Amino acid sequence: MKKKYKVKSILSLDEFLKKIDIVPPSLALAQAAVESAWGKSRFTKKANNIFGHWTYNAKNGIVPKRREAGSKHFIRVFNSIQDSLRAYMLNLNRHTAYKSFQKKRYQTRLKNKNPMGMELSQTMLKYSGIGTKYLAILKSVIKKNKLQNYDK
Repeated sequence: MKKKYKVKSILSLDEFLKKIDIVPPSLALAQAAVESAWGKSRFTKKANNIFGHWTYNAKNGIVPKRREAGSKHFIRVFNSIQDSLRAYMLNLNRHTAYKSFQKKRYQTRLKNKNPMGMELSQTMLKYSGIGTKYLAILKSVIKKNKLQNYDK
């Protein structure tokens, strides 16, 4: 667990609690919808990739059709949708790019509240290259589709 979640001290319960927790369903559903074009994207159909994960290993990736010249990334291929979901959850729970997500979720837990996707969606600034526009899109998808109901 220490290695999987990149926890520095095995003796720090706080470190584990910051990294091992749920991803609110509304957030996961909104990101899946946005990243997979509501399940219609080529990456979803050919690679079971519903969250837009990249890889730099050509053996487990496919080339994006609109990859910029000089770019070396691939879209990661998963054996199943479940594998894509597992990778997404692990990514949010351990990657340093999502420290604000981990911290906000942990602070919510300290207040004896459940983490909510609408609030946590606003920590996903580094998930997409479009910056704050991505945050607005996630917020809109959650709101318009009443996805917050799944967080209860």
